[in-house]
Amino acid sequence: MNRRQFLKKSAGLTLLVILPPLLTRCGKQTQGSSGDLTVTSDPDATGHTHSFTITAAELAAGAGIAKNDSGSGHIHVITVTAGEMASIAAGGTVTATGSNNGSGHTHTYTLKKS
Repeated sequence: MNRRQFLKKSAGLTLLVILPPLLTRCGKQTQGSSGDLTVTSDPDATGHTHSFTITAAELAAGAGIAKNDSGSGHIHVITVTAGEMASIAAGGTVTATGSNNGSGHTHTYTLKKS
């Protein structure tokens, strides 16, 4: 194997090792046995994330909500309309953006029951 072939194979192997952990850092949600939905934001440019929970009771009520997230010493407010809550409760996916709140950045949250 010459140097060029080695570099091509090494580059492909490097992508296989590095890429999966980067992809798993995207926003996620988990649904506990209680039916509560915990949502974690996509990371911003600095790599930090935030989380918040929509309770099973909030999902069932179907009313719009405004939630504060937690993490990293500052908060963002996430607003979900009644129509979006109904969509989530029915198994749909909703994308919401947390407010800037003077932090200089926002976060994106993907809301979907698991």
